[in-house]
Amino acid sequence: MVVGVLVASFIPVLAVLPFGFARHAFLTDYGWPWPTLIHGVVIGVAPLVLSLRWFVAYLVAYGPLVAMATWWAGTGWSAYQVAVNTVSTPLFGLVVAGATIMSTRAAATLDRDTGAALVQAARRAATIAMATERARVDGLVHDAVLAALLFVGRTRGNVAAIAVAGGQGIAALDRITAEFDPAAMITVGELVVQVRRTCAEIDHRVVVSLAGDPQRTLAASAAQLFLEVASEAVRNSVRHADRSDRAVNRVVEVREADLITVRITDDGSGFEPTNVGPTRMGLAVASARVDQYGGASLLVDSSPGAGTVIEVAAPSIPVVDGGPRTAIGDAAQHTEPVTAAGMVGLHTPLAAVLLTTYLAVEAARGFESHLDPRWFSATLAVLLAGIVLLVAPSLDPMPQRRAVVLAVVPGLAALANVTAINSDSHHGHNALWSWTMGTLLMALLTLRGRFMLAWCGMLAATAVFVGWAAHSRTGFYGDFTGMVTWEMMLLAITSAFSVTMWRMVGRINAVRIRSIALATERAESEARLRERDDQLRYLNVTARPMLVRMCQPERFEDDECLQALLLEARLRDRIRARTLASEPLLDAAARARSRGIDVVLLGDGDVEEDQFRELTEIAIRELDTSEGNQVTIRVHPDGRSKLCTIVHNGQNFNRRVEIPRSDALADA
Repeated sequence: MVVGVLVASFIPVLAVLPFGFARHAFLTDYGWPWPTLIHGVVIGVAPLVLSLRWFVAYLVAYGPLVAMATWWAGTGWSAYQVAVNTVSTPLFGLVVAGATIMSTRAAATLDRDTGAALVQAARRAATIAMATERARVDGLVHDAVLAALLFVGRTRGNVAAIAVAGGQGIAALDRITAEFDPAAMITVGELVVQVRRTCAEIDHRVVVSLAGDPQRTLAASAAQLFLEVASEAVRNSVRHADRSDRAVNRVVEVREADLITVRITDDGSGFEPTNVGPTRMGLAVASARVDQYGGASLLVDSSPGAGTVIEVAAPSIPVVDGGPRTAIGDAAQHTEPVTAAGMVGLHTPLAAVLLTTYLAVEAARGFESHLDPRWFSATLAVLLAGIVLLVAPSLDPMPQRRAVVLAVVPGLAALANVTAINSDSHHGHNALWSWTMGTLLMALLTLRGRFMLAWCGMLAATAVFVGWAAHSRTGFYGDFTGMVTWEMMLLAITSAFSVTMWRMVGRINAVRIRSIALATERAESEARLRERDDQLRYLNVTARPMLVRMCQPERFEDDECLQALLLEARLRDRIRARTLASEPLLDAAARARSRGIDVVLLGDGDVEEDQFRELTEIAIRELDTSEGNQVTIRVHPDGRSKLCTIVHNGQNFNRRVEIPRSDALADA
């Protein structure tokens, strides 16, 4: 209300000033009536109560009145003096008004940017959460369900063993829906107990040991990672590492140090890690699990005849970029912070134009004092360099070296300014024209977060001017004390404003990060539940009936064993080639396998939505018409010129179909 009254009443005050009052009644030491000294403040605060359109109209009405009042105050002034002094003080207010307008617009832009950041963060979090949940479910399916279905095809007559495998598969499906809190903490000792129990179910001879503090805590997500990798490693060792000449020793070591490490070793037949075929998914699943946990690493060391070592190491809490992984941390990492300088538009072209224009007007005031042109030009150049340093984009607080250079500008400009004053100069306040401009630069430096340097720069300039006034022949002329007071008050007010702005943007950043973190957590939870439900719905329809059948005491017939193997292959295809494995394509693969064809689906890259349908049609056609022994369909990694290759291998022929990355897939 106070600002509104001030803005609304000032125009009539200026209008009646030359007609209703005598000049001497309002004159100050400057020779100006005092109402005209505060019109810069009025303009600066006007945008707080006026829209942009009304503010422009206010300036149009305001200009002639200021010119008239200045003309009335400056008896004997030339038209040049009236014009310069009419523009200079309102222009200072216009700089403040520009900051106010930019702050208002920045707030609106900030709202839009925050909304966009919320959407982007939610999408990113949903994608990551979906991939993480998919990897978790794929791991459970691979470890138990696929193993159980494959066991049926290879062990038809062992009803009891099949029932045990079926029960483990059903338990794995049930664990998909188990509530899991990744932020929960357990001790290393509890981890060892779980590892020992899980490994004993696979091979009761496995030795599990602990080196370190059993009371150290770790995240439940870390424990889940160790448990799943260890169980899969032991299971693969039992399947593939046994030797005919002796028993194989298997050891699981849990070591507690800076990182927690689980090391699984055996002295079995070993293998060559680089020669693992695409149909063997154990290492791929383990690697995917490790990749989903921030800071974890996987080591595989094996060679034929020399045994195998698999080691997974991870911090007790998942990390991202060296710090604990949290929703707040992720939001802070992906959110551009708001700065005080950014809020007032200090890095915009408008700020550069306003400051340069104000410098030009202030220089015009100094020019009328008949200063030495060389030193006058040097003063102008130094201040112009200060503007460039101030508005150039950089991090806030402004880098210290740049801020130190900028803080030196007012003092250098003051030295050049007083050197330019000669015997022919007018020793009025216009002769010290660089003072206010230097103070304005320091005032805006506080917005860049360098308060101490700003005050040092302003005090250095003040010391130069005070020293000049004390040692010059003119001494302390009448309005010098008022100038010192004005410069001090200007920097003090802007410093207080900058402190308020920095606190405000700190709260804004905290609220933005927290809002984005909440949106991220909500999106993660929804995406994880959606992916889990979709996967479980599919598995309940396809896999659970077969697993329930396995738990029944009746012997499996040949056609049931074939169905189990086809189902195992179907689920394996969904894990191994998810970007390719649509239901029609999986049906075509099952038909080909029923004809005795070995089908391998590999998805190493993504398929664009507009290419997927036509690619699927080509792949189904190739599977249904194949007469070879094996068909391999592979989607290549992104960046390759070929989208997909389909290779037919037969007894007397090989045929290769290449599908390019183009819209003309039908021509392939």
